[in-house]
Amino acid sequence: DDLAALDAVIMLLEHAQRWPELVVALDTRAGKHVSAAQRRADLTRIAVVQRDHIGDAPAAIAAWQRVAATFGDDAENVGALTDLFAGAGRWAEMADLLERTSSGDIERTTTRLNRLGEALAQHLAQPDRALSAYRAALAIDSVNASARAGLLRLLDSADHRRTAADALAASYRESQDWTGYLQLVPARLADAADERTRLALLREAAYIRQQHLDDAAGALGHLVDAFPLAPRDGVMEGQLLALAARTGDHAAGAVALARAIAALADDPDEAARLRVVRAGVLEERLGDTAGAQVEYALVHAHDPRQVVATTGVIRLAPAAG
Repeated sequence: DDLAALDAVIMLLEHAQRWPELVVALDTRAGKHVSAAQRRADLTRIAVVQRDHIGDAPAAIAAWQRVAATFGDDAENVGALTDLFAGAGRWAEMADLLERTSSGDIERTTTRLNRLGEALAQHLAQPDRALSAYRAALAIDSVNASARAGLLRLLDSADHRRTAADALAASYRESQDWTGYLQLVPARLADAADERTRLALLREAAYIRQQHLDDAAGALGHLVDAFPLAPRDGVMEGQLLALAARTGDHAAGAVALARAIAALADDPDEAARLRVVRAGVLEERLGDTAGAQVEYALVHAHDPRQVVATTGVIRLAPAAG
């Protein structure tokens, strides 16, 4: 049997360390009808012998390239070629190799991590470990769609929502995917540590909707929720009323002012000031004279010297009956 005889020759040449002849014999066997595993082993052995025993760097490079061309890039042949290219000063070829293979490495690694995350989350009931797998995938590829989808599913878990939302927020912000970023607002608000954090999230969301999405109505909605958390913030008050005017949604402005007034139970003077503002919105923008008269009356009861409130009570008294 020719193949059996060749196997015996290869063993003898290996034992005798007759390297050039061993390379020829290995190449001969690789060209015969052998399994893919045997062919790969022979071609790899040729490359190693050329590098480590014969010391022929160009031949070793050619041999490793033959392995890669036949069986594809992997950590072993890419690592060997990188070292050989560097040793030979073939920097352009090394750069081309690493550039070509790095994207494949990223894709393979993130695919494995995402499959791990899916198995852990959906089949093994281990969301903690799934969360780590998805976050690791995003650390490698910050816009990886599968990792994002896995983390979005974990938003349904109260125990993992905050960490998942933070990882997604960083991913969406880096890619300036503002629609994706904003869809996280409810989850991030649910786990906000305090009112200051909630306020910051809402103000940021309003800013993004205005500046990046030209969504005045959406921005107004966020400020309606934000203003009661900082009812003394004159800048936000002005932004709120401006957006209400721009969108024509003065009812939303009136609601925000009412909620801010309710939040000022410890500051009746500031609450009275906002009541005057709200009365103006109700009367002038919404035609709700009865509602405006109630606000003016409350301010007048608090401070009879308040001119706008007193004038409003008198002016609207006939309309109120």
